[in-house]
Amino acid sequence: MADKGKKKLTDMEKVNLNTHVVVVKRPYGVFKCIEKIGLYGKPKEYTQMYFSTGYTAISRFVLEHKLGRKIKSNHQACHKCDNPRCINPEHIFEGTLQENLADMMSKGRSARGIKSHLYGQSGEKHPVAKLSNEDADKIRIMYSSGKYTHLELGKIFGISRRTVCSIVNFVCYKVA
Repeated sequence: MADKGKKKLTDMEKVNLNTHVVVVKRPYGVFKCIEKIGLYGKPKEYTQMYFSTGYTAISRFVLEHKLGRKIKSNHQACHKCDNPRCINPEHIFEGTLQENLADMMSKGRSARGIKSHLYGQSGEKHPVAKLSNEDADKIRIMYSSGKYTHLELGKIFGISRRTVCSIVNFVCYKVA
């Protein structure tokens, strides 16, 4: 039974309801992102919401509202801030897949990125590294002693078992 006194929210009012500002620091800038509170999904996923036209990514809806038209069929809603949960219209722009990939590579977010050497994409120089090169050496020594498993070392150092495996096998933190 519908409430007679309640105003029905527009799609844009739904988007702006329950948001908060998050400061995101990247090697190429600091961004004040706007994120929607209370939506489920993994932190690195694009949040979706039900609009009058059906379910869609909020960032696509916000970009279409900003542009005043639908996004072109071969284009995407790209993020300057590289935060998929961000719905700040100033951070979202329309671009092709190729433009989005070029943007990613120019910012060094790809292992093969144009500027990846500037951000030290390997070891402790990586912008989101959790370990120092010394820690990686300790992990290799502790594992080679036979006293610890990948899982145990992951718990000790606060990283995943898979990351420990990559360190032990010199896939990452290659400097020995």
